[in-house]
Amino acid sequence: MPDVSAIVLAAGLSSRMAPRNKLLLDRGGMPLIRRAVLNLLAASPAETVIVTGHQADEVKEALAGLPVRLVHNPDYPKGMGSSLACGARRVSPGAAAALVCLGDMPDISPPTIQRLIECWRSPNGPGICVPTFGGRQGHPVVFDREFIPALAVLAGDTGAKALLQSNTDRVQIFEVDDPGILLDVDTLPEA
Repeated sequence: MPDVSAIVLAAGLSSRMAPRNKLLLDRGGMPLIRRAVLNLLAASPAETVIVTGHQADEVKEALAGLPVRLVHNPDYPKGMGSSLACGARRVSPGAAAALVCLGDMPDISPPTIQRLIECWRSPNGPGICVPTFGGRQGHPVVFDREFIPALAVLAGDTGAKALLQSNTDRVQIFEVDDPGILLDVDTLPEA
């Protein structure tokens, strides 16, 4: 993925699991966020921007030694939209697309991520590619560079859903054989 910048959202408060930070829970012998990022890195993005917020130092420690760039969102308590905007503003200017990933989804396979990028790269690519499993939409989602400015101005707890809804003619939804695109730590047992 030499032209794709990955944005990993790892700033949330984990309010449903308070006082624990779900990103730091053990998943296969390592912090959950590290497992999610390792799967992403196996798909070889051009760069990986990790947006931190809540317990940023602990998240940074969990990712020690990985080839990622950490950016802190001081507005993380305001919600996912502010973190997505923070990440979108920090991707390299030459990025041809942004792959938006959630830090609490450790079971997405690298081949699924690569298929998502292939969808975006297809001739007359749709601009936005969204994976589904069993007919349910999941993550990550890839946005062509033309959408990065719109991502960069999101605010509060509003994610990119409105962007998808207002650009349905540019969205391609495709089925993958990977339940990991739907499973976040709220639906996974601790391992």
